Amino acid sequence: MSFICSVETTRNLYIVINNCLNVVNDTKFNKEKQKAAILGLAPRTFYAELAQQSDLYSFLHTYLATIFEQDEKFRREMYSVFLEYSPEIVPEFETILLEELCKNLSYFLEYTKPWRIPKQ
Repeated sequence: MSFICSVETTRNLYIVINNCLNVVNDTKFNKEKQKAAILGLAPRTFYAELAQQSDLYSFLHTYLATIFEQDEKFRREMYSVFLEYSPEIVPEFETILLEELCKNLSYFLEYTKPWRIPKQ
C-alpha cells in the first residue's frame, strides 16, 4: 500500500508529529501540553461545524434545551465552542454570558462587602 502526498502535506504532517514528539520528550511534561497536542490533531466536532454555520444556538434550543439548561459541564463546553468557532456574534449567547457575568460579579461584591465598606 502506498500513499501519495504533496510536499506541503508531508511538511505539515512532519511538523505536527515533531510537535507531538517534543511534547512527549519534554522533561517538564504536563497534562496541558498533552491536551494541546491532542486537540491539535482532533477533528472538529458536529457542534463546531454548527457554530461555524451560526446554527448552534438554534440547534441547542430546539433539540437539546433540557440538557443545555441542566448540565453545567455540557453548557460550559458549548460556550467554549461558541467562542472558538462562531464567525459572528449571537445576541442570545451574548445575553447568557452577560447574565452569568452579572451573577458572578454580584456574588463577588456581596462576598467582599465587609472589606470594601469601612468600619465606623
